[in-house]
Amino acid sequence: MPPVLVDTAVIYALADRRDGAHEAARELLKRLLEEGAPLLVSLPTVYEAHRLILYRLGTKPGLRFLTGYGQLYNLVWPTEGQHARAIQLLQRFADQKLSLTDAVTAIIAQEVKARVATFDRHYELMGAHLVRR
Repeated sequence: MPPVLVDTAVIYALADRRDGAHEAARELLKRLLEEGAPLLVSLPTVYEAHRLILYRLGTKPGLRFLTGYGQLYNLVWPTEGQHARAIQLLQRFADQKLSLTDAVTAIIAQEVKARVATFDRHYELMGAHLVRR
């Protein structure tokens, strides 16, 4: 089973029951766990997800995420080379509003042959294979 890199949008939707994608994220996570797919998260995604949870849901949910994500996801630290390739990817698609976090995730996904669990179609533009709902 190929690994799956989980995007910020899915992580945030899992944390916020009021988020419009909450149920879709829960169903997606359940299916991935049933499939036995290794779940990965890039370090920039952890930072981005923590910031969203902290500012939208509060300090306690933010800390719960930080102390608990390692039980579900395997952390991937981007290399300098991956970071540089992500910047090149952003330059290639300068007409799109793509974040460095998403570009790093797309580069890692390509290199480790992982699918990306996301609700963001920009990943397809960057050449990532998405987990279908």
